[in-house]
Amino acid sequence: MIYPKVKKRNVNQFLNNPAANIVKEGLLQGLRIGERYNGGVIFHLWLDSEGKQHGLIVEDVALRTAQLLSPDGSSNGTSFIDGKANTNSFILLNNTASAIKTINDSTESGYDDWYLPSVQEMLTLYTNLYEVNKTLTNKITAAAYWTSTEISATTAYNFNMLTSSAVSTTKSTTLNPIGIRSF
Repeated sequence: MIYPKVKKRNVNQFLNNPAANIVKEGLLQGLRIGERYNGGVIFHLWLDSEGKQHGLIVEDVALRTAQLLSPDGSSNGTSFIDGKANTNSFILLNNTASAIKTINDSTESGYDDWYLPSVQEMLTLYTNLYEVNKTLTNKITAAAYWTSTEISATTAYNFNMLTSSAVSTTKSTTLNPIGIRSF
């Protein structure tokens, strides 16, 4: 078998790389998925273009009472990736008793920036659920949780933790909400 030539790199080339400087200077916080941090448990981590570490945290609370997502009406919270923006859109539309309001008003562990996750954020949580549940006191065990991703004035997605799928559901259906926050 013929293998392609691998370009040799010396140590100085590596150490002059901006990403290596982050490691050298100790700027990484050394966090890991499944670690307790800032009021919950980390389920996603990434570095931005400047090398600063960011992440998503899920709250560690007992299963909340199943609630309707929100009263009918279009919030334009249709993002599959930005649960915080979706949550804010719902709150601007209608700030009455609902799963959205419960999470938005939460001050769990002294933090007041919890929001209902988008479909993609729930999928990311599902992907790392094994590591997260090892740390959570209150394990994520319910089958379906609300997401903040709206489909129409009367429907939104829930995320099924048993099948890892987003399912169209009427907003008046009662399902469990779970909060996340970012750093």
